[in-house]
Amino acid sequence: MKRVYVRSQDGLSAKRDAKDIRLDISAYGEGGEMFDIEMQTIQPKYLIQRILYYHSTMITERLYPRESYGEIPKTYVIFICLFDWYRLGNSFYEVNLVPNGVN
Repeated sequence: MKRVYVRSQDGLSAKRDAKDIRLDISAYGEGGEMFDIEMQTIQPKYLIQRILYYHSTMITERLYPRESYGEIPKTYVIFICLFDWYRLGNSFYEVNLVPNGVN
């Protein structure tokens, strides 16, 4: 069984002048995987863009100079929402921003 290390209210910044993000719950797996778990009580206008920004900031935080793009860790952003974003009557949606198996 792999271990996951959890931290609450983790702050990240892609660079000095960039917009900071505060992750509600961040977790790091033994294999280098990164997880962000967010609770969303209201339906914001730009939720998808926010998810993309969180992904990119998490990656930027962990990819160091001279590292290959192949070393980008697997990242997961999980939003627990009190609303149905797609208004399709489902309680769970999975969105893959990058297809599985991409090298």
